[in-house]
Amino acid sequence: MGIFIDYAFCTECSEEELLLRLNRLRRKILELPVELGIESASEVIRVDPVYSPMVPRELQKQGYVLPELVARRLAEPQSESYNQLRIGLVSPFFSFVPDELVHRFEQPGYELAKNSPYWREEDFPEELEIGGSLTYYRGGIFLEFARVLLRYGYVIVVNPGKGCESVCVGLSAYRTSDPNATPLWLGSGFTKTQYAQNVKNAHTTVCHILDLAKEAGLLYAAHDNSGYYEHRDWQKSAEVIREELGFVRAFSQIFEEVVQDDPDITTISSPALGPLDPELL
Repeated sequence: MGIFIDYAFCTECSEEELLLRLNRLRRKILELPVELGIESASEVIRVDPVYSPMVPRELQKQGYVLPELVARRLAEPQSESYNQLRIGLVSPFFSFVPDELVHRFEQPGYELAKNSPYWREEDFPEELEIGGSLTYYRGGIFLEFARVLLRYGYVIVVNPGKGCESVCVGLSAYRTSDPNATPLWLGSGFTKTQYAQNVKNAHTTVCHILDLAKEAGLLYAAHDNSGYYEHRDWQKSAEVIREELGFVRAFSQIFEEVVQDDPDITTISSPALGPLDPELL
């Protein structure tokens, strides 16, 4: 539902080389033409550790004691912005990233999960149910512990225009015991553009950002559900965009009507109900 671009990032290089590429990419993003409407591009932000908080949180909730080293890492103070960035870096990889690449990326985590001296199988459940709909098996629990200890990454957050979701250029890797190993960096994300004040401009800007990431050797692949990223022809994408915007507007209108009399809900902004760009009609 909506208008969005999925993307995945991948590169094999040293940490120093990755930082050089990311900083160069940020400079090029900030040098894009003013008319594209980029509002901001963050500095390159280090995120360490990169993990999903659901598993350790649920284990503690059910009375299990986390491994000492894991607990120590999780006790390190982190900002709210860090927490949001971490969640972005652990988002699922999309279907256009081959399973074998994801498996190779996760290999250091798998190895520590299976052979770690820091936790014992008998201390943790065979299955951990979270929220009644998600189940982690013991191997998955230990993999999450391994991520807490080994996984870290870097992110640039770009605001491509008013109302548009951010573009997060983020890649993470695992530390290994081999000082000569070249890290495999991987990451993925998506950006919805349908709520932007200027959908056409924001969507075009996101494509330009991904072009620069490709130039920097960081983009693995991207997919645009309107097709625009692939062919760069608005006329070819017009029908899909009109349908998606129409659906989003209809849903937003229904939601507004349902909640307008609820005193506990206040609409701060409803960009989906704003005027449509004539070029997209």
